[in-house]
Formats: sequence, structure tokens, C-alpha cells
Amino acid sequence: MLIATGLSYSVGVLHSFVAQWVYLLNGNPPQSMFTTFATSIFHNLVAQGINVISAGAGGYWVARHSRERPVSSAAVAGALMLLPLSLVVFVPYQLPQPLWSTYLFFLTPVPCAVLGGVYSAMRD
Repeated sequence: MLIATGLSYSVGVLHSFVAQWVYLLNGNPPQSMFTTFATSIFHNLVAQGINVISAGAGGYWVARHSRERPVSSAAVAGALMLLPLSLVVFVPYQLPQPLWSTYLFFLTPVPCAVLGGVYSAMRD
């Protein structure tokens, strides 16, 4: 779980850093940056891709190091990834990102972690 969350966060921050500098260097105002990125279909799809790959990698890693029931362990890791994600629901402001993106953040970790676990089990 920590591997997947850390990977997702690290790659997500790197993507945001580069994209925001490109946005600003193109002469766009910094005041509209947050809304622009949060509502962008492209950037939401990139974020979803990062989370899917990270959850799969986390599930793979957990299954690879699990002594018993590797796929079940990967599923538990995927479920544990939902804990930090659920904090998004409790922020004291409305997030401007599309609703589909919010739903996918909650629907993808467990299946992707399980797929990573299945892939790991198949390689053994």
C-alpha cells in the first residue's frame, strides 16, 4: 500500500510540477491554474493512469512478498489505498474536478491491485 501510494504521489507531483511550469511559461495567469488543471480532461486522465499503474505495481509488490494468499494480500493493499483517498471527501471546499474522476479514484485501486497480484502469482 505504501509503495503504491508513494509511487502515485511522487509521479503525480512530478507531472503536476512540469505541467504547471509549462502552463505558466506559455503566458497563462497563475490565478486560473488550479481550476484549469482540476477541470482538464487530459490531466484527470493522466492522474487516473498514474493511479492505475501505481495500484497495480503496489499489488504486484505486495503479492510478490506475501507468503500466503498473495492475491488476497494485494486486494487488502488496494483497499488500504482507499484510506488516504477518502480524506478528499472531507476537505472543507468543493473540488472542481469532474465527478467521473473522483469516482474513478475510489473504484480503481482494489481491482488494479488485484490484477497486479494476479500477475505476480502467474510469474511464480
